[in-house]
Amino acid sequence: WTIELGESTASQTRAAGGSSTQAKNRKRRANATGTASASSTVAEVVTGWKGKILELYLVLQQLLQMPLGRIWNSVPERDTFIGVFTRLAHKTMENPAYVKDGDFQMALFNVLCVWQQSYNGVYGLVTMVTQNLQHYEHLCESMATLVQLAYEQYGGTQLGDEILRDIAGKSFSSAHDKAGAKNTARFLVRLSQLAPKTLLRQMGLLIRHLDSEAHIMRSAMADVIGHLTLYLASQEEQTEITKNQIGEYFDIIEQRFQDAHYLVRAKVLQVCQFVCSGPAKFPKRRPKLISLIIGRLEDKATNVRKHAIRALTIMLETHPFSLDGAELRIANLERSLEKINKELEEIASTTAKQAEEASAEAEADETASTTEEAVDSDEDNTATSGRHEFDNVGLSPETAAKAMHLQFQQRYYRDALFFVYQQQEAQPLLLQLLGSTNKGE
Repeated sequence: WTIELGESTASQTRAAGGSSTQAKNRKRRANATGTASASSTVAEVVTGWKGKILELYLVLQQLLQMPLGRIWNSVPERDTFIGVFTRLAHKTMENPAYVKDGDFQMALFNVLCVWQQSYNGVYGLVTMVTQNLQHYEHLCESMATLVQLAYEQYGGTQLGDEILRDIAGKSFSSAHDKAGAKNTARFLVRLSQLAPKTLLRQMGLLIRHLDSEAHIMRSAMADVIGHLTLYLASQEEQTEITKNQIGEYFDIIEQRFQDAHYLVRAKVLQVCQFVCSGPAKFPKRRPKLISLIIGRLEDKATNVRKHAIRALTIMLETHPFSLDGAELRIANLERSLEKINKELEEIASTTAKQAEEASAEAEADETASTTEEAVDSDEDNTATSGRHEFDNVGLSPETAAKAMHLQFQQRYYRDALFFVYQQQEAQPLLLQLLGSTNKGE
């Protein structure tokens, strides 16, 4: 009430001090911009207005941290008192001028986080966030910041879980709910950047939006999966579960190359760009991605072709084949591969010869052992297991280490050659696009 009265009074004061023409212009601007104009007006008339409101929220944060149960024995009475200030917070967030201020935003969000932590305000805050996502475009990314703050500083995992469950249960349609789908999509993408752990907990439910009617939601989910892939790849401890999850996300990205809407296909190409630009190179997944990117060079949508060119460029700039100075000359690569193949063949032939000699010695020992009358069965088992172990090793430790190193190099040069062949495959299509009338291509 105080804030609304102050804004109203300041607006009237300013209107009375100006000319009628200026008043009409201000009224026209106020109708166009809503409460943001009123906020700027009151800040001009009342010195330090925004600073006073910031102080108010800092005091409210201290107030909610006190044991209010000593004043109100009845929970409904206490909640009614707290509701005065939470409604104030909700009303204040409607004004973009306040939310854009970083200090003010954090003071406001701290009040809400203390409320949900200390006074069972989780479900009330969930309702507030979902309503804001539905009606206020300027609050999409701010609500993601609120969820991050509640999760990291207040241990509020339930807030993010409830909001994401609510989103997972909704159905979005491009025709009937464009604003809601757009705001929710921006919220999810921003949350995947700020608090990926929160999203990972509910991805099993959110994944259904990959089949949403709204292409905005499908595009957002592709973006979210890209950020989650980067997050999982950055973890120091790479467990089998983490590796399998990364593989599943790459499978989804590859499937989205065939999406019916061109904006989703373009978004998938953008996801490939920032995923492959990160510290993790994903050498096993790159060949398939490059083949799919080359296929999009013939896409009917100009926007998709443009992003395909950018993705292919990033694949070339960030390739993992830097053993020989990052040069990708076919002749040099083939020469190195041929040399390694010869060394492996020599080791293989030497190993085969040693295996034949060992087999002959083993047969001779077996023949001699059959002539002995007293042989303990345990000793027979020991001898047999020793021969089995010898067959498995087959090489001296030094030779085995050298062979393993050569096999890694062999795989490296094979992958490098395949990468170069893929780039050559794309060249005719790129030459055709040089004649495109589209400047971006």
